[in-house]
Amino acid sequence: MGINPLEEKIESLFAQIKEIAFTEYQRGAQDALGRVLSMVQTGEIRKDATFPGHMPGAARTPRGAARPLIERVLKLGPHTIREIREAARTDTEKLVSYQAARLELERGKKQKRYKKNSNGQWSLSN
Repeated sequence: MGINPLEEKIESLFAQIKEIAFTEYQRGAQDALGRVLSMVQTGEIRKDATFPGHMPGAARTPRGAARPLIERVLKLGPHTIREIREAARTDTEKLVSYQAARLELERGKKQKRYKKNSNGQWSLSN
């Protein structure tokens, strides 16, 4: 019993996608290697050199910015992560991401600073 035409077409498409992905990966690796070698040869690190996940000129949240925001808001009572972020006032507080707030709350929970109720609201453990 042979492979039906639809399965044959799908296998062909997957093979093409795999080949394209490999080619693009190789092209990216060669480009990156060329940039690194150029910087090593010239002794200069380009000021516009970026790392994956970092946008040049993008504002970065200072380390530890989530805790003061969280503690200020939770002193007022239980809040969800979304409500905590919406209560941000300063430019620094507004830079705190959902994930940064969640991570700080989870760390604080392990250290018994915060607790979470069944409604998904966080509060101080006092």
